[in-house]
Amino acid sequence: MEAEPPPPPQQQCVKVRESLELMEKEGCIFRRLLDVVRHFGPGTQLRVAGGWVRDKLLGKDSTDIDIALDNMMGQNFCEKVNEYSKLMGEEQKGIGVIQCNHDQSKHLETARILIFGIWIDFVNLRSEKYAENSRITTVQDLKKAPAEEMHRSVYANYAAFIRSGNNLKGALPLALLW
Repeated sequence: MEAEPPPPPQQQCVKVRESLELMEKEGCIFRRLLDVVRHFGPGTQLRVAGGWVRDKLLGKDSTDIDIALDNMMGQNFCEKVNEYSKLMGEEQKGIGVIQCNHDQSKHLETARILIFGIWIDFVNLRSEKYAENSRITTVQDLKKAPAEEMHRSVYANYAAFIRSGNNLKGALPLALLW
């Protein structure tokens, strides 16, 4: 008598939320970042990217907040955050900078600062191109960065991106959280 074939593997269903629920501290952080942009007027679009967006869409808590900047380096933005904190009479925080390392395909620096007790990472958006026969990328024209960053990240399955109407911007713009 032949053995019965094993049952087919069960598919796992993942429930993705249609809206994000912010914790109180997250709301304070995002309001502060938007206040910095409004106060200094650099025209920066802030986008939440990476694991935080994924976790929130899956209904999980996360403190892995990455902010992508479209027109300045992370360190420069962190300095603006500190300057705004000083204006508010608050203690300024140290800024950590993770430098580029081209040998490890890390072409852009990442800056981090502690805001309301949570480390926030800042990086400018990038447009990358792979060298022929290599996994090493080179940074290209940063003016194309938002759309190309969205495609690069989606295909890498790294960041969750949200489309709001006809306004495809890349990762979740902070303004959409309100």
